[in-house]
Amino acid sequence: MIIFDFYFYTIFCFLSKKLSRSKEDAKHSALCILALYIPFTIDIIAYIIGIFNDNKISRFFIEKDFFSAVGIGIISYSIFRIRYYQKYDVDDIGHFINDLSYNKKVAYKYATYSTLILVPVFLFVFYRMYKFGYV
Repeated sequence: MIIFDFYFYTIFCFLSKKLSRSKEDAKHSALCILALYIPFTIDIIAYIIGIFNDNKISRFFIEKDFFSAVGIGIISYSIFRIRYYQKYDVDDIGHFINDLSYNKKVAYKYATYSTLILVPVFLFVFYRMYKFGYV
């Protein structure tokens, strides 16, 4: 869950500091963005499995793409909402992240930014490869 905390806090800081959103708006938007990336990632995994080995599970996720993504999105949103609204405060996560060593912070930061950029790109690429056979 540390990686999810770091993603959440990075998105929260971007929204609150760079885009000047209020703390509650930034918190809710970061929660929605984090919950959106979970179905994207599962879809990418299903497309990769479907490209190399077409089986029932990957076909289910791909054929029922909208419904499976919405279901997983709602479940992940509910789990993250419980975690970030009822159990932990954003300041607690910020203190935990600030206590990490410099090397871990840099590694998490680059992993976060690259993942936030590459997940939609990979989703497009693997979707096209599965459906049409080329990008």
